[in-house]
Amino acid sequence: DLFPSECQSCWKPLPMTPDPSAQRYQTFELQPVTPLTVEYRVHGVACECGYKTHGPHDQVPVLQFGPRLSAVVAVLTGAYHLSRRRAVNLLSDLVGVRISTGSVSNIEARVSADVKPAVEEAWARVGEAPVKHTDGTSWYQAGLLLSLWTIATSVATVFKIVANSRRTTLELLFGEKHGVLVSDRATALKFWAMELRQICWA
Repeated sequence: DLFPSECQSCWKPLPMTPDPSAQRYQTFELQPVTPLTVEYRVHGVACECGYKTHGPHDQVPVLQFGPRLSAVVAVLTGAYHLSRRRAVNLLSDLVGVRISTGSVSNIEARVSADVKPAVEEAWARVGEAPVKHTDGTSWYQAGLLLSLWTIATSVATVFKIVANSRRTTLELLFGEKHGVLVSDRATALKFWAMELRQICWA
């Protein structure tokens, strides 16, 4: 809170009276980011009989990287499409975490397994939706034709990369033909009954 010290007209001292319509200016800054390292020491204690007994190993975390760091790694490589090597460099430069590219791959696999139930729930909700909007786009990757299909509803949106946009492939993707399907005139979608189709006006 910044107060004027004196009047600019008569130069008399002014009290520090709060102004309800004060002019507000804000700046934003990051807090210093440092990694939190927790070390677990499993001690071995020798008995009079000469046998050394170690502390409980079951209290040592199995994973070297915690859930927050794992989530950041997954966002960097999954949502922001950084290569594993660039993700390694960014974590080192920005937050001081040193990690190998192999560890990034292991984290990706773990996170994929962890989010699988949520993904399956999203697909189930999409399948139950009374109205589904869908569209696909294709591209060549290393000479191989791939297709990305989107199914959007009022409760969830799912994406799936498939090998092609053939009818047999898409029919498996959509599962039970439930509800109204909004799409373009793609012939591969003819498996959906026309009385339950809405052709998009675009």
